[in-house]
Amino acid sequence: MGNLRQSHFIVHQSAFLVLSIAMILQTVYAADHRGPVVGIKGLGLVEGTIGQTAWTGRPIYQFFNVKYAEAPVGDLRFRAPVSVLPWEGIMNATAPGRACPQSRTISTDDPNAEDCLTLSVYSNDLTKNRPVMLYVHGGAFVVGSAERFGPGYLLEKDIVLVVIQYRLGTLGFLSTGTEAIPGNAAMF
Repeated sequence: MGNLRQSHFIVHQSAFLVLSIAMILQTVYAADHRGPVVGIKGLGLVEGTIGQTAWTGRPIYQFFNVKYAEAPVGDLRFRAPVSVLPWEGIMNATAPGRACPQSRTISTDDPNAEDCLTLSVYSNDLTKNRPVMLYVHGGAFVVGSAERFGPGYLLEKDIVLVVIQYRLGTLGFLSTGTEAIPGNAAMF
């Protein structure tokens, strides 16, 4: 009977230790991060912000500027996107990213101008599976931006909204009919 009591004591002591560590970690974690943090399987952690819907003020968990592909520069220009590599630490997804270059903004002065292949993801619940709505912004494939279309009205419903940034104009759709520039790079 002594061994059984000792085993119960060890189990209870271990459970208390685990709970204490979890509470400490949660406190430290909450102090370091103001917004929600989620994990993307195989890539890393992402920190977002909390907004609200337009009509009822429901909370919206917002993750802006989440990279889905490497910047399409150099040998990657006019090619199918290359998946983004996993990252260390927590990716800051609290502010909208840059719009992809458009006819009036194409510039070779900024080496990061084409690093725009990102998603904005919105949900009103991070713990439940929801139907996913993918929104491809308008603009005749030559102008536009994911950030022009917020989630304020759509997230009145229980969905996950994903808005994609994609290459526009000649950077996304130029074709020479060759293997070097096969065309429709924005559609992969």
